[in-house]
Parts: sequence; C-alpha cells; structure tokens
Amino acid sequence: MNFIFQDFVKGFLALLLGLNCLGCGSSAIKSSSSEPKTSKSAESKIVFVSFLISKQPEKSSKIELLSVTESNGKLKKNTQTNVSSNDYLTLEITSNQSAKQIFKIEHPLYKTVEYVNDQHQLTSQYVETDQADFFIRFEKTGPVQIKVSETRNKQKTELKTFKI
Repeated sequence: MNFIFQDFVKGFLALLLGLNCLGCGSSAIKSSSSEPKTSKSAESKIVFVSFLISKQPEKSSKIELLSVTESNGKLKKNTQTNVSSNDYLTLEITSNQSAKQIFKIEHPLYKTVEYVNDQHQLTSQYVETDQADFFIRFEKTGPVQIKVSETRNKQKTELKTFKI
C-alpha cells in the first residue's frame, strides 16, 4: 500500500512539473510575439536628466550635466506648478518631433525653507548653498535640446544648452 502511494506521489509531481514547463513555454512565446513592431525613432521615451549647479563669485551660476537615463514609456499629463520665488530656473526642451516644453523650478541654490522651530511654530528661512543637484523628467520621441536659464531678482541669464 505504501509503495502504491509513493508511485502516485511521484507521478503527480512529474505531472505538475510537466504542466509548469508547458505553461512557462507558451507564455514566453505569447509575450515575444505580442510586442509591437515600431521603429526606434518614433518610440516615446521617458527621460530623467540630472544636473549639478554651482554658485560662481560675481557671475551667473555654472551648470553641468551629471546623467541621462532613458526608458521606454509615456508620462501622464503633467500639471504645471507656479514658482513663487524671484529665484528660479527655466528649462526649455525643444525637439523637431514635438512641441516645446518649458519647466520652471525653484532655484536649487537659493531656497526658502519652512520648518517648525523650538516654540512649535512654523517658520521660514532663506537658505543659500554653494552647490546643489537636481533632476527633471520629460517625454521625448527624438533628439532634444535643453536650454537652461537662471532668473535671479527678475533678471534672466542663459546658462547653457545641452543636446541629448
């Protein structure tokens, strides 16, 4: 009786293993055949671009491109936020394939931060740093240019243009 039970268990495990292998094989074939056939140039990509900005004595700031990461996909519709500070960066992204995108972000070197003080009251303080990094994300379909401008005390200065 014990011998029959062991044969049954071995047969059952072999059947499960066989079904598992068949199931994996059919899904692999299905997923590879269901990929859309699109050209590389028309594919939408999500792009993450990291920058480093540094304060320069008696000059406009210096900006460097740290990294660019691209991934296939599309972004949801982005709502624009208003910058309430006099110090901000403007990033204009231009491309032949899509409309111009403009991002205005709070200047990473000149910020007003809020915190709770020792008396448990919300307080704000203006903070200046010598160097900061930041990133933006956007959607692209082809080569783009990013023009970075700095606005300090309502005076706009173009810092640099990057080709991606």
